[in-house]
Amino acid sequence: MNKEQADTILKQLKQRTEPDAAKQQATKQAVMAHWQKNLKKQRRQRFAWTAAVAASVIVVFALVLVINFDNGSQGLPAMYQQVDIHGTIMLEQDSHKAQPMTADVSLKPGDIIASSSDGYLIWHLNDGSELRQGPDARIVWQSDQQIELLTGQLFHNTDITQSAEPFMISTKLGSVSHVGTQYVVKHQPNRLQVAVKSGRVNISRQQKQHTVKGNELMSISPDGVESVHTFTGHNHPMWSWTFKTQQPYALKGQSLYDFVVWISQHTDLAVDWQGHQQATQGVLLQGTIDKMSVDMALKTVFASTDYQYQIDQGRLQIINQDK
Repeated sequence: MNKEQADTILKQLKQRTEPDAAKQQATKQAVMAHWQKNLKKQRRQRFAWTAAVAASVIVVFALVLVINFDNGSQGLPAMYQQVDIHGTIMLEQDSHKAQPMTADVSLKPGDIIASSSDGYLIWHLNDGSELRQGPDARIVWQSDQQIELLTGQLFHNTDITQSAEPFMISTKLGSVSHVGTQYVVKHQPNRLQVAVKSGRVNISRQQKQHTVKGNELMSISPDGVESVHTFTGHNHPMWSWTFKTQQPYALKGQSLYDFVVWISQHTDLAVDWQGHQQATQGVLLQGTIDKMSVDMALKTVFASTDYQYQIDQGRLQIINQDK
């Protein structure tokens, strides 16, 4: 190979290694387009991820609002376990016109519940105790441990539970709180009466404390304590309505002995069996005691047996008619 041939070859190689200007520009544009495409894709991915996170935050926030709203609308925490409604009961909520109350309604503080002359309620409280609202009574729920009694009568029985918690019944003439007991509170425009069956209750009035013990009845007027006297008699107006408003008692399968024990426990009557305990266990009964007074229940049951009874100074005496 001579010098001339070598120069020719080198000249050809030099021409082939130098980039063509048009092709170089086209390559640059292709690379730029590819880079921009990838950049847009990354931006879309970041936007989608950000949007998903934002949507999740919104959903969680909305759920929190719904839960909080639902809790508020349901009056939670629940102020009672359940309520048994008898007769006509009216409910006033949020200053709206009173409507008939149903057992599945959700109450909240400030709601007013009014019983008619033929109506009453049995509130099963969270601690297992029982609160009965008598006829012609108006109450305002304040919380699960406080009720305002506007007018009428309430009977609170904490003896049926081992976990009774503090509970207050407030009125314009004083506030009543229990210390493990059965008691009745009656509030009228110018008079507050508290009758205690067992245990004791405390009454707070004008920064003073008054204690009412078992079998005592205290009356309070706007001027102060009027009287305290012994509370006796199963037919006393302060107590008789509580027997009529208790849960029905089924007699089927029960003996006369069972009935006498049951009614004595609910009336504080002492029983004078006069030797008939064993014989009365063989006397089976039928029917149901429901919305009856003590006297009516006794008359109804004993009329179907060969036994009689009489009540003398708080003692229920059992008598065999054959003797």
